[in-house]
Amino acid sequence: MSEINTHIEDFLKYYSDLSFAPQYAVLIKGKWGTGKTHLVDRFFKTYIPKSSGSKPRELNHLYVSLYGLTSTQEIEDAFFTQLHPLLSSKGAHIAGKIFKGLLKASIKVDLDGDKKTDANISAQAPVIALPDYLKNTNQLPIVFDDLERCSIPIKDILGYINAFVEHEDCKVIILADEDKILENGGDDYIKIKEKLIGKTFEVRAEFEAAFNHFLEAINSTSIKKLYQSNMSEIQLIFDRSKARNLRTLQRTMWDFERFSKALTTVHKAHNQAMKDIYRVFFALSFELKKGRLPHERIIEFSRLFWGKEITKDKVDKLPFTQEIKKRYPEVPFDQTILGYDVLANILGNSIIDKTKIHTSLDQHHYFTPPKKEASWRILWDATRRDQEHVSTALHKFEEQFTNREFIITGEIMHVIGIRLWLADIKAIPKSRAEVFQEVKTYIDDLFQDNKLETDNNEFASLNRNMGGYGGLCFREKQSDEYQELISYLCTRQDEALEDSYPEKAKILMQEMHDDTDLFFQRLCINNTVNQLYYEIPILSYIEPDDFVDQLLSLPQDQQLTVISVFKQRYEHTGFVEKLRDEIPWLNKVSVILRNKASKMDAIPKHAIENNIEWYIQPLLIRFPYTSIYVPLKNLNK
Repeated sequence: MSEINTHIEDFLKYYSDLSFAPQYAVLIKGKWGTGKTHLVDRFFKTYIPKSSGSKPRELNHLYVSLYGLTSTQEIEDAFFTQLHPLLSSKGAHIAGKIFKGLLKASIKVDLDGDKKTDANISAQAPVIALPDYLKNTNQLPIVFDDLERCSIPIKDILGYINAFVEHEDCKVIILADEDKILENGGDDYIKIKEKLIGKTFEVRAEFEAAFNHFLEAINSTSIKKLYQSNMSEIQLIFDRSKARNLRTLQRTMWDFERFSKALTTVHKAHNQAMKDIYRVFFALSFELKKGRLPHERIIEFSRLFWGKEITKDKVDKLPFTQEIKKRYPEVPFDQTILGYDVLANILGNSIIDKTKIHTSLDQHHYFTPPKKEASWRILWDATRRDQEHVSTALHKFEEQFTNREFIITGEIMHVIGIRLWLADIKAIPKSRAEVFQEVKTYIDDLFQDNKLETDNNEFASLNRNMGGYGGLCFREKQSDEYQELISYLCTRQDEALEDSYPEKAKILMQEMHDDTDLFFQRLCINNTVNQLYYEIPILSYIEPDDFVDQLLSLPQDQQLTVISVFKQRYEHTGFVEKLRDEIPWLNKVSVILRNKASKMDAIPKHAIENNIEWYIQPLLIRFPYTSIYVPLKNLNK
C-alpha cells in the first residue's frame, strides 16, 4: 500500500488522542477526487486506541458533508441522525425542537446565538440517555467535508465551525479544495483560517488504496480479476493521463464493467483481447473526462497512423490524436479490436450495442479461425501473423480482387491501401502505377455492375473520408495514389447514387401513397433513420403530373401532410442550395395543382388553393432564382 499520505494519518491519531482541547482545527486539502474523504474514513475505521495495544477499532466521530447545505440547521439535522438514528427515522417523527435539545446536551453549542452555552435541555424536550463516549465532547472528532461546495457564506460557516473549536473544546477536521475557495474570493477565508486552522495537510492521490476500494463495488468476477492482475498497467495509464482525480478512475472502472456485460464468455476468456480493449478504453475515457477529447472526435482516431493527420492546425503543432498517442505509448490505438465508431457510442453516448460490439470483435483474428478471417485483415497484420496463413490469405486476396468480391466501401478502401503497400514491398508482381490503374478499373467494373454502395449508410456518410474501417486504419492513407483513388471511388459512388435517384423516386411515390408520415420523414430533417433525402433533390426526378395525380388521390388530411412537406423541407436554409433543382419542379406542381383546382367544386378548390398559398407560394417568392414562377393572376390569361 502507498505511504505517501501516512504522515497525515499519523497526525490525525496524535490529534485524536490528545487528552486536552487543542483549540484548533485540522485542514486536509486537495483537489476533488484525490481521496480526502477516503483517507479520513480509513483512519477512523482502523484507529488503534492507546489502551487497546494493537487491536484496531472504529473511532466514533461525527461527519457532515457541507455540499449544497444552505443553513446550520441542516448540519445539525445530520448530526442528530448520527447521534440517534432511531429517533431520526421516518417512523419516529421527531420534531426539530427535540433535535435541538438533544444537540445541546451532546455538543454544548450556542445554537441560539445569545453567546451563552445552551447546556440544559428544555423542559418540554424528553430526557434521553446518551452513551458515555458522547458526553466527553473533546473525545468526539467532528468532520466537516466539502467546505468549498457549501452554499452558506464562507465567513458564516467558518464562524459556525469555530464555535465548536474555540468555545466547545471539540476536535474538528475540515476537508476542502482550498483552491476553489480562493478562486471565489478568499479574503474572509484567509482571515478566519489564521485563527481557526492549526495544521494543514495536502492529500496526494493514493492510487493503490483507492483502486482496491473501488474493486469492492465491481460485481463481475472476471472483470475484477482482470483489474487485479493488471493494476500496475491501469495505474500507468491513469498516471499518464495526469487526471489525479480518483473519481475519474472509479467511473471508468464502472463504465468498463457495464460495457463488459455485452461480451460473451468467449470474449472475456481471451486475456490478450481484454487487455487490448481496456487499454484503449481507459485511455480514451480518461481523455474524455479530462475534457481533452470531445466524444464526437473519437471516430476520427484512426487518422492517427500511417502518416500525418490532416489538420487545420499549424504544421508545427502536434495533432490532437498524435498528442494522445504520445501520452500513452503503451496503448495499441492502431490495433484496437473495437471499432472507433463502437467506442464513440460507448464512451460518448453510453450506448451499448451488443450486435455492433460482437461484430467488431468477432471479425478479429483473436476470435476468428484463419480460414474464416477476411483475407485483407490477415494481410493488414501480415508482419505479425503466421506466414503460412499470410501466404494463403494473399492468394485468396488476389482471387477476390480479380473476381470483384470486395464491394463494401470500407473494405475497398483497405484493399486499395494494402495493394499499394504490397506493391511497395514487392509482395505482388505489380508496380504502384499498375496497382493504381487496376484499382480504377476495379471501381469502374463495380460501377457498371451496379455494385457500388450508394445508400446513405453509416460508413458512406460518416467515415469514407476518415482514416479507418473495422477497427483498423488504412495503409498508405497519406500517399498521393491512395488519395486520388479514394477521390475517384467517391466520385463514382456519387454518380451511382445519382443514377439510382429515378428508381428511388418511384419508391418514394409509392411511400407517399402508402404512408404519408413516412413520406414526410424521408424529405425533412428529423431525428429518425428515415430522413434519407432531406438534402437530396429527389423530387425533381418525379414527373410533376404524376405527383399531382398521386397527391389528389389521397384523402384530404393526407394531402395536407404531403403539401406541408415543402414548407418544412425548405425551412432550413443550409440545404436550400442543394435542393435548388427542385424549385422549378415545385413551381410546375403549383401550376398543375391550380389548374386542376380550377375545375373542382368550391370547397375542394378552396382547400387546394389555400394549401398552395400557405405552403408553396411563399417558398416560390422567397427564392429569386425561381424566375419561371407563374403567379395565380396570370394563369387564366
